[in-house]
Amino acid sequence: MTKFVLLDTNIWINLANEPKHFSQLSSLSRIVSSSDCQLVIPESVKTEFQRNDTQTLESFKSKYQKNLGESYRTFKNIFLNQDSAINELNQLKQKAEATLGGLGDSLPTNRDIINNLFRDAEQAATSHLMNEAANRCLNHLPPASSERSSVGDCLLWLSILEYLDKGDVYFCTANTKDFSEKNRLDRLNADLQSEAESKRFAINFFHDLNQLINILLPQSEALPAFIVSSLPQFVCPVCHSNNYAISYRQIVGGMNRMGVCSDCKTTWRILFEPIPE
Repeated sequence: MTKFVLLDTNIWINLANEPKHFSQLSSLSRIVSSSDCQLVIPESVKTEFQRNDTQTLESFKSKYQKNLGESYRTFKNIFLNQDSAINELNQLKQKAEATLGGLGDSLPTNRDIINNLFRDAEQAATSHLMNEAANRCLNHLPPASSERSSVGDCLLWLSILEYLDKGDVYFCTANTKDFSEKNRLDRLNADLQSEAESKRFAINFFHDLNQLINILLPQSEALPAFIVSSLPQFVCPVCHSNNYAISYRQIVGGMNRMGVCSDCKTTWRILFEPIPE
């Protein structure tokens, strides 16, 4: 039986604009390439993603440029009469500015994977659902409410209901305000859950993409694990570069620390070995 995977626009935007999410995208690609999983991209999600993607990246860069300026002024005052420290600080500031300036160019890998995922996904039309989505907004029916009504959220939910007639749905959103229970973010809103239960198949709800990946990632595709000493600096176990990022993936019983090499793109699990006394 096919498992249908649907992600909210906010998940896609986050994946596109944070380099540290490369490993999540790689895992997602492996999941949807398996024979029993099908990624679904509702038309409304694709349109909203394309509209917000560039704006979010510029906002991200602007925020960090502001923080960089404030931090630079603070440390410059601290090292006011220390020329060598000021020189090092200036060099660090220039390096940070160059990194931020080329941030859009440093993310082609993330966007390439997303483009491939969108290209190979099942495209779900939503224009025929527009009237029903508008009605939900006017009547404040979940995921719309009296405080906030989003046609996009309603179109996404109506698409999910359609796919629940075809197979189990795995749905992830960061919009817990409209889709989750008020005091249980890991639970789907009770009214939405009731709607879903009237369908033939089951919905699996997530507010953390790592949890969805953990459940659907084929065990045969488990990431390689390398033991590294508990030192402040690691190197990639494949190309030995120290140019890497560390992220965390939630697993049953705890967290996995993941290493992602920025040079050779290897992803691995970091297992710690205590330093001998």
